[in-house]
Amino acid sequence: AMGRLDFAALTLVEEENGKRRHRVMRVAGVASGRALEGVEFPDNTGLVANVVRYGAPLPGRDVRQMDRPVVFDEETQLKGLASLKIVPLRAGERILGTLVAGTRRKHAFDEETVRTLEVLAMQAAQSILRANLFEQMERMATTDGLTGLYNHRTFQARCDEALLLSRRYGKKTSLMLTDIDHFKSVNDTYGHPIGDVVLKGVAKILRQTAREADVVCRYGGEEFCVIMPETDMAGAKHIAERIRKEVQAAVFQTELGPLKVTMSLGVATFPDSGDDKQVLIDKSDQCLYYAKQHGRNQSVTVLEMESGGKLQVAAAG
Repeated sequence: AMGRLDFAALTLVEEENGKRRHRVMRVAGVASGRALEGVEFPDNTGLVANVVRYGAPLPGRDVRQMDRPVVFDEETQLKGLASLKIVPLRAGERILGTLVAGTRRKHAFDEETVRTLEVLAMQAAQSILRANLFEQMERMATTDGLTGLYNHRTFQARCDEALLLSRRYGKKTSLMLTDIDHFKSVNDTYGHPIGDVVLKGVAKILRQTAREADVVCRYGGEEFCVIMPETDMAGAKHIAERIRKEVQAAVFQTELGPLKVTMSLGVATFPDSGDDKQVLIDKSDQCLYYAKQHGRNQSVTVLEMESGGKLQVAAAG
């Protein structure tokens, strides 16, 4: 039997841009001078990193014969442990992290004990994998895979919520539908991978330019929409113009040289433009169409569309 552990920790590994980072997720027992939980460290030659690298339990020999063993990173010293064993958290082919076990007793980790640790580690790995997959599934159900923005389904739900609050508190909510101009010719000329780069870039601009409370979604294809709670038409127009200018200023690098795109935007406001969701969506869509018909690279509100040429003429005069 395993007897008592004086120290246990669970680490998880993440890969970003081909580089591994390790994070100490849970710690029980005290054998370190500093609080370990939540500590992150880059890949190194320490024991935890090597267990992930080689997928085998370490250290292979008595920890007391090792000169200053690095378990996590250089900064973290584990004191007073006579026995130490680190086993991989293995789920199928993947190694998710490690289970670190230590005790003050000498020679505590015989073969049988290590096997028990490995079984424990496998069970831990399975539940971590399930939790991770669950989080990913949740994210996938609400977001668009390419851009990371909310997807169409989430847009519908968030729009319902925003209008419900608007009605309840007598506030305005604005809705903006946008469309990348001539996007089909970007795909035809540069190919879909570049088209995807542009979609991601525009999504990023939308996210950064919209405000904290705004809900940014990919409506479908090259169409995006922004739900703007507590925002009247003038406020929405201001944000639409800010987004339009940012998109116009952006340069996308491609193998065929730098590429620039523009965007058309339509803006409708509750309750001024209509008092239910579908009417608002239709109205902002009509404004978007109007913007496209009148030269693209512009934002048009319901007010501007309904007063038609009059505003355009006034602007020209």
